[in-house]
Amino acid sequence: MLTCEFVDGASDLSGTVKTRIEAVAVRADEAARVHLPLAPEIQLQVGPSDHTIPSTGDTAYTVNPELIFWGYDASRGAADVAEDHLAKAYFHEAFHAARFRKLGHEAGLQRWSNVAIGEGLAVVFARDFADAHEEWCKYDPTVIEAWAVELLNAPWDEDWARWKLRHEDGRERIAFRVGVWLVDQIQAATGWSTTDMVWTPLETLEALPAVQRLFR
Repeated sequence: MLTCEFVDGASDLSGTVKTRIEAVAVRADEAARVHLPLAPEIQLQVGPSDHTIPSTGDTAYTVNPELIFWGYDASRGAADVAEDHLAKAYFHEAFHAARFRKLGHEAGLQRWSNVAIGEGLAVVFARDFADAHEEWCKYDPTVIEAWAVELLNAPWDEDWARWKLRHEDGRERIAFRVGVWLVDQIQAATGWSTTDMVWTPLETLEALPAVQRLFR
């Protein structure tokens, strides 16, 4: 069961707008539960954000297995953004929330391979089950293996923004794109779906030959 809490400026939204957002969120939660072992009750906090993704006008993150935040660019209209992007974002975050129930919060990661695979699982789940095809879901097959080798062998203390957001050479969302490719490689090698891997530890996935061969 999902409940919506409208926080900050969202508390001033009209009843009609809130109803439209809640309808999208509830449908997304019901659909995600078909595939994921989610907590019995999840609260979705909804509020305006100054840090949305330019191409979508929204942002989201998982706080814990029972709390997800979804933010929208108020200038684009909360309900319009929700109807276009909330379900896809919810599927992504719901995958993280399901993993957190058993595996704990994955913020305590140790390697870029952990980050890439962790995000890749959520992206691929949303891609395959919620028709999410944003730019970070895609990769160029002619260069992605070289990107993977570069990322997986990068020092852990390097700046997060250059790998997760925008690299100084112009590349964007490297960790996400590499993660999607890695999960595609893992699925091809094992036959596992993202739902099969929802509670598989990152260390187990990282140890698979499809990933290990990339370390130098």
